[in-house]
Amino acid sequence: MNQNPPFDDGWARPLRPLATTPPPLARGWSVDGIRLALGCAFVFLAPFNLLRLDAFYFTLSDAFAAVLLFVMLLGRGFEVAPLKAATVFWNSGIALFSVMMLTSSLLFGDPERGFIVVGQYLFAYWLLGHILLGRPSGEVATFAKIYVVAMWIICVQGIYVIHVLQTTGTTFVSGNGRFLGFVERENECAAVIAMAVPLLFWLTETGRVGRLWLVLGLPLLAYGIVLTGSNTGLIMLSYSIGAFVLIGCSMKQMVMIGAILAGIVNVVLTWGRDFLPDVFQRRVLGALETGDIDSAGTFVGRMQLVHAAVNMAERSMIFGAGADQFRTLGTLNAPVHNTYLLIWNEAGFPGLIGFCLMLLAPILVGISAFGKGGDRLAGTCTLVMTGSFILMLNTLPHVYGRFMVVPLLLGIAPSIAALRRAPAKGPVRPRAGRRRG
Repeated sequence: MNQNPPFDDGWARPLRPLATTPPPLARGWSVDGIRLALGCAFVFLAPFNLLRLDAFYFTLSDAFAAVLLFVMLLGRGFEVAPLKAATVFWNSGIALFSVMMLTSSLLFGDPERGFIVVGQYLFAYWLLGHILLGRPSGEVATFAKIYVVAMWIICVQGIYVIHVLQTTGTTFVSGNGRFLGFVERENECAAVIAMAVPLLFWLTETGRVGRLWLVLGLPLLAYGIVLTGSNTGLIMLSYSIGAFVLIGCSMKQMVMIGAILAGIVNVVLTWGRDFLPDVFQRRVLGALETGDIDSAGTFVGRMQLVHAAVNMAERSMIFGAGADQFRTLGTLNAPVHNTYLLIWNEAGFPGLIGFCLMLLAPILVGISAFGKGGDRLAGTCTLVMTGSFILMLNTLPHVYGRFMVVPLLLGIAPSIAALRRAPAKGPVRPRAGRRRG
C-alpha cells in the first residue's frame, strides 16, 4: 500500500505555528498585536524606496521587517512552509538560482557583488515570504488596504509636484518631466502602481471595502501611471484590469466594466487628450496612434541590449559571468532590461531555471485556491498579480527591490489564507459580507 499522501493533500494541511498562543510582551500588547503593527509599517513603507541607507541597499521598510522577524521568532510563530505544498518549488528555485549566481561570481566575476546580490534576493523573496505569507485573511486584507493607500499617496504626490509645483530635474521628477516617485525610477514607479490594481479589485469584490474605493481609486492609480509616461506601466495596468475581469467576474460584470472603460478611454482620447501630461502624449500616445513602436520611449536602445544578451547567452549554458557583470562585458555599458536574459547571462541557464521554478509556486497556489480553497477571487488575485510580475520582468533588470517584491507577496497571500481555511469553511462568495477571516 502506498503510504505517501497525494500532492493535493499538502494544500489542505493547516500550517502549525510552534506555539498557538503567543505570550504577551508587555501590558496591553501581545506578540500578535505588535506583529500586526510592525507589518503595517513594513508594507506601507515598501514603495518608499527613497528612504534607505547610502552605504548599502537597506530601506526603512527593511528595518521594520527585521524587527518584525525578531518579534515573530520571539513569539515562536515563524511559518515553516509559507506557500504550503508549493513551498518546495519556491525554496528549490531560490536555492538553485542563488547557488548558480554565487558560483558564477566566484569563478568568473566579482565575488563581493555575488554575495551582495544573492543576499538581496534571499532577503527579498525567501525571508520576506516567511514574514508576509501564511497570515489569516483579515491581516492580509489589512496589508492590502495599506499598500493601496500608500500608492494613492504616491500618485497624489505626483499630481502635486508635476501640476502644482511644475518642477523637473528633481528627486521626484526627471529632466524630461516623467514622474519618478519615491521609487526613483520611472518604469518601476509605474509598475508598482499597476500592481496595486489586483489588490484593489480583490478588496472590492470580496466586500472588504466599498465600491467607492474602486470608482475613485482606480482612476487615481491610472493617472499616476500616466504621469510616469511609462509604456510598461500602461501595459501592466491594461493586463491587470483585463485579466481580473476575465477570470474573476461574471459575464454581466464583464459587460458593465468593459462598457465603462471603453467610455472613459473614448472620452479621454476625444476630448481629454489635451489635458494629458506632455510626457505621456510624447512617449506613449504618439506610439499608440501611429503604430510605430520605435517611438515608444527608449524601445530601440533596449532592443539593442536584448539582442546583445541573446547573442551572449550561448556562452552561459552552465555558468554565467557573475552578478552585475553584463554591463562590463557588453559594448553598451548597461544591464539588459530583461530579468530573464540578465539572470541567464550572469547566473547561467540553470540559474534562470531556478528563478522560473520559484515563479511556478504562486501559479500553483493560485490555481489551487480555485479548487481546494474554493475561493475564486483569491485565486484570481494571485494569478493576475503573478502574471503581471512575470510580464514586468521582460522590461526590468534585477528585481530584488522590496518595492517590487512586497506587492507580489501580497497578491499571493489571499490564496494562502483561503487554502488555510479551506477544510473548515465552504466556498467564498463574492461580496457576501463586509469582512471575512
